[in-house]
Amino acid sequence: MKKKYRIIVIILMIVSLAFVINRYTYTFGSLEKAEILIESVESPDQRQSARVYWKPVGGVTGHSEIFVEVTFLKTEQTKVIYHSIGEDLVELKWINNEILDIKNQSAGEDTNKSIRLNIFKEIYDENGAACRSIVLNLKSYYQTCYKN
Repeated sequence: MKKKYRIIVIILMIVSLAFVINRYTYTFGSLEKAEILIESVESPDQRQSARVYWKPVGGVTGHSEIFVEVTFLKTEQTKVIYHSIGEDLVELKWINNEILDIKNQSAGEDTNKSIRLNIFKEIYDENGAACRSIVLNLKSYYQTCYKN
């Protein structure tokens, strides 16, 4: 009986640890399998560029996720600043050298996930996983994280 109890406790500990690791070490994942939706749009000073990627999620709804990645051209470093379910209309527009306007809205419904982000200080993650991430927070990846 003690042996079964120990096995159950060990299994519960492993599952709990996996949950904690998954929940608090989120990093947006890799964009290797994502496709480019919008080619690079350069900032007014041409020091940064932004690009939109999409990944089909599939399933019954057939929706896709979109990611906005900023590249700092001098260093070639990249940073994902936006993650959401993709809608019908997706556009990027630089307001100035630091502020990127991201439009992500539905043509028919009242779904609007558009936002203006300071690329140096802010990120948006629709489900909030990036906002909980200890890894992104330790890297000083953002100062403000928005979620739906």
